[in-house]
Amino acid sequence: MKLVKELPDRPLDIIGDIHGEINALELLLERLGYHPNGHHPQHRIPVFVGDLVDRGPDSHGVLRRVQDLVENHGAQIILGNHELNLLTDDIKDGSGWFFDERYEQDLKNYAPFSRTPVDERNSVREFLNDLPIALIGKGLRIVHAAWVDEAINKIKDIPLGHITEAFKEWDQQAQRTAQSSGLYDAWLEEKQRWRVELEDDRQPPLFWKTSHATKPPNK
Repeated sequence: MKLVKELPDRPLDIIGDIHGEINALELLLERLGYHPNGHHPQHRIPVFVGDLVDRGPDSHGVLRRVQDLVENHGAQIILGNHELNLLTDDIKDGSGWFFDERYEQDLKNYAPFSRTPVDERNSVREFLNDLPIALIGKGLRIVHAAWVDEAINKIKDIPLGHITEAFKEWDQQAQRTAQSSGLYDAWLEEKQRWRVELEDDRQPPLFWKTSHATKPPNK
């Protein structure tokens, strides 16, 4: 199995970002005709387009519900950027349901929210780490953000279970390019300067230095 996986040839229900909204997910599945046990009388299956988690009241519940549908009822799922953040320990807004480091900050905007028990965090990572990035079917391609042929070709032969290592390698390459152009330093400076504003309820600032960092790479 590879990071680009084939879709089964059967009726599909494609479901976008859930972000921890377990009640909305259950209501949607009901209205689509799924029984509580995950079976559909027309043998349809849900296809989840990533971003199951963060910000909502029960990311853990959403993950476990989707995991059951995948493992026991043939549902399909790809990783979104929020799942990749979890796998790579990139702790961001709304991830306090999983990361202790973010819990106190997230209480302001997202409480109350359920958390993943410490003894289940490894199993969450194991489930997510074995998911693909893209799905291909007859006349249909599914990816979380944008389908870029060059990027898809780079990952199509990478086996499932290796997304974390591959992501970190690509991230390091991107950082090296950004550092050589001055973009990375500009971003770090503005991120520190606006750290308070990025966490409050006001419109976040535009990173002017980052957006205008066009210095050519050093040769």
